[in-house]
Amino acid sequence: MAVFFVGWPGHSLEHNTASTELMDLLGNLSTYRAEFEQVTRDLGGDLIERQVGRVVFSRIAGLRWQIDEPFSQVMVAKRGGLYILDLDLEQLTVANLRDLPDSAFALLLMDASLESL
Repeated sequence: MAVFFVGWPGHSLEHNTASTELMDLLGNLSTYRAEFEQVTRDLGGDLIERQVGRVVFSRIAGLRWQIDEPFSQVMVAKRGGLYILDLDLEQLTVANLRDLPDSAFALLLMDASLESL
């Protein structure tokens, strides 16, 4: 099981520190596969949301982040694009990773900069 801690995007210093720590941890990683449980809590510690899924990562092929519970969703990042498929809504959202430079997807896929995507 993989556990990821992500800083609050509204706190840029904390967010930058979390991004740097993530890149240091995964910097030499070429492939990775894991199942995960992601828990979101409010400031009082009460459960807001629990997600269960799996992640597959390859610097060459890209990143696939699949959420199975509570709602089915698949996110794929490859060739500079981010594709989010919401299976319940039957909706596909497409974004350019260059427009999301601080996203976890962009950070995982880049070597030195987004130019390497």
